[in-house]
Amino acid sequence: MLWVYHHADRTIWVQPLPLSKDEVAAVIDKLEYDVQEEHKYYAYDHFWDNCTTRVRDVLDNATGGSLRAMKDSGGDRTYRDLARDGFYGMRVPLLITDIAMGRVTDRVPTYWSACSCPTTCATPRRRGGASSRFPSTNASVHRRCATVRAAVSS
Repeated sequence: MLWVYHHADRTIWVQPLPLSKDEVAAVIDKLEYDVQEEHKYYAYDHFWDNCTTRVRDVLDNATGGSLRAMKDSGGDRTYRDLARDGFYGMRVPLLITDIAMGRVTDRVPTYWSACSCPTTCATPRRRGGASSRFPSTNASVHRRCATVRAAVSS
């Protein structure tokens, strides 16, 4: 699986999660449930139900709502800003984001909602009570080249 993401030029990182034995068991139970044939497919939505929100929800449920309890905002970036970062270099998705997605994408999401974006979910805010539980420490396995090119050309 890592090869697929690396080949697609997707950023990959490892993030240690300080979970108790019971929380680890809850995560494993949910993942084993989700890989069953009748449960592994879902109606993908870029902001509301994607691979990152699925991980967020599993962790939140296993930890009794620790992530949902984080009350601060996701920063000052709108859904549209987050989508532009994710679709960097892809003209059609950028065009769809700018034209077709509507005013909902011009709102600034809460931290919980911003967790539809992998980089937001991997770096919890320092306020809100869960930051000591989920420190923003992770190790990069592969950094997306498109993002690096964007930063260099800026």
